[in-house]
Amino acid sequence: MTGKSPCGCHEASLERLSQGFAFHSAQLAILIFVSAALDSGRPAIAASPPGDVVGKVSVGYQGWFACTSDGSPINAWWHWSPNSQTPSSTNIGIYAWPDMRQYARGFQTAFPNLSNGQPATLFSSYDQQVVDTHFRWMQENEIDTAALQRFSPFGGEGPTRNGMTLKVRSAAETYQRKFYIMYDITGWDSFATQIKTDWTNYMLAQINITNSPLMRCKMASRSSAFGGWDSRTGPEMPPPARR
Repeated sequence: MTGKSPCGCHEASLERLSQGFAFHSAQLAILIFVSAALDSGRPAIAASPPGDVVGKVSVGYQGWFACTSDGSPINAWWHWSPNSQTPSSTNIGIYAWPDMRQYARGFQTAFPNLSNGQPATLFSSYDQQVVDTHFRWMQENEIDTAALQRFSPFGGEGPTRNGMTLKVRSAAETYQRKFYIMYDITGWDSFATQIKTDWTNYMLAQINITNSPLMRCKMASRSSAFGGWDSRTGPEMPPPARR
């Protein structure tokens, strides 16, 4: 696209990747695959065969954009504006406008129309057709695996995080893309005990995430990634994860 966003940024087709798939930054100081920290007491699950995940193209998927009236439990302009209120020329949290042409719907902001005359709408990650579009792009561009980042579900974000897990699972199964859960422990002081609780009580007991044929194994456990840990500022990694 050649138009400019309300904030003066050029719209680019690559934005659909940079907004849809949150590639990990250098500040994610460590990415550790673990199994012991998520041991639920069940028999060990066989690891993925060689070539199943290792050596494939994988992307991080945050799924953390929401809009007011999109049906999400959080019901706010989550990550679209600095205060979760309606994005506008005086409430800017957008660095590049996403290409909205392949989405079935968008949510109206308070920005004026774009320079191409189109309304200044944004997508919600909680909209299943948005997640489906992202996973279709993955299929079309031969991206094999999505690592769904899961921040602490024990606060106000929890219900939305849980909903995103189900939406990603559905899209992955529709477009035959692999996925796994990547726990992001940024600002999550009680992660050492709560991750195990979440994995056991929600991922296994409530939604049986490992029953999906597209949920991937890594080492001895399905769902086995940590991100967002920084030894300079973050909490100490528990002994099972350090091994």
